[in-house]
Amino acid sequence: MTQVRLVPYFEGTNRRIPDRRSPAGHHFEKLGFQGGDVLQQVNGLDVSTPDKMYTIFQNLKDEKKVTVSILRQGQKSTLTYEIR
Repeated sequence: MTQVRLVPYFEGTNRRIPDRRSPAGHHFEKLGFQGGDVLQQVNGLDVSTPDKMYTIFQNLKDEKKVTVSILRQGQKSTLTYEIR
């Protein structure tokens, strides 16, 4: 997490991943995200507000597995990561 700076972008309830032209977009792409993906949940928790996202981010340090629910081009998808 030292290579990626997560800056929430909220427009209504959209939490969009930056595209690859931005510095953060390249790192997100390596994790399987695509520019324009909309973050919906992390480990089953809604990320609809900056406060919720901050709380989830703080709790990730203790997790061994992270599941991210996204909306990509109108289709729901889930990305799962094991943290070592």
